[in-house]
Amino acid sequence: MNILWVTQIPSASFDHMHYDYLQVLSERIDGKLILVVHPRYNGKLLELPIQIEPFHSKGKLHFSSIRQIRQLIQNNAIDVVVALTSRTLANTVLASYGLRRAPKICGRYGITAPLYPWRFENYLTFLHPRVSHVFCVSKAARDAVSESLPSYKTSVSYPYTGKTADNSSRAEIFAKFNIPPDAFVLICVANFRPVKGVDIFLRTTFNLACYSDIHWLYVGEDNHALDSCINPVVRHRVHRLGLQPHVSQLLQHCDAFVMASRAEGIGRALLEAMSLGLCPIVTRVGGMPEAVIDGVSGLLVERDDIEGLAHAISRIYQDKKLRRRLAQGALDKIKVSFSLNGIVSHFLDTFTRLHDE
Repeated sequence: MNILWVTQIPSASFDHMHYDYLQVLSERIDGKLILVVHPRYNGKLLELPIQIEPFHSKGKLHFSSIRQIRQLIQNNAIDVVVALTSRTLANTVLASYGLRRAPKICGRYGITAPLYPWRFENYLTFLHPRVSHVFCVSKAARDAVSESLPSYKTSVSYPYTGKTADNSSRAEIFAKFNIPPDAFVLICVANFRPVKGVDIFLRTTFNLACYSDIHWLYVGEDNHALDSCINPVVRHRVHRLGLQPHVSQLLQHCDAFVMASRAEGIGRALLEAMSLGLCPIVTRVGGMPEAVIDGVSGLLVERDDIEGLAHAISRIYQDKKLRRRLAQGALDKIKVSFSLNGIVSHFLDTFTRLHDE
């Protein structure tokens, strides 16, 4: 069985998500695995003993990308194509037209919004008849598409983070950002979009100003719109770091991970934080409660509840034993429910079933 794995992420942050399971997948399939990545990508995946092709799609109807995928399918007798973005999925669907031997096409759905059949972009991607299977990042994401796709065409495939703590120094890492080594550090890693709830995270500065050693870290694209969300009294303890190349080094030395999203497929940053042994505090939305069991592997709060979020932070700030217990519960949850072998086995089972149909 020959598999074409299509993405276009240029950042080396792609490494820890896919290196381990692509390596295991390449060892376990009886055939070839071809990885298609962005031309600017220069990370660890290039070390994999598989065929790697440069690829950059500029849109769902990008003809040179469609032609390239078509040629790869034809020249390598591809049986299954995994397209990780809606753009590459559309390119693959169009590339499959007119082929004598069309491959099975799999997509990946990472949000909890429903798929509307009257929207052309949905028909061209996940709802297209040529798409054989959709891997959903959580049960919540799968439920969201249940009215548009039959259950046999979808399954839950949790993301794999592949992250373990390194031996970096907390004091040295925090010194780069003027954070005392003995501070109590909260971290939020998210894109700057209203749905991510970064404003809610930062508004807890008004509720928690009485704790003199709490520091707030926000990693992600910054925006002046966040200025009004920060209590001026503690502004010097709020660190808006922008995009960071080595987020895991920051994560592993923080005391708690906070994600106040208003909607979320599951949250790759959340799973990464849990795999590094952080205590997570997240909103009860989307797929996050599938990873964070309230009181067992973290704490859940309601959406847009600033006071509830501040109270949860206060609980783990004041109770070190609780924080450690929840952090260990988060790590245990990752090992049990988000294991590498489980993810790879699910991929292989699905590919084999599709190939045999």
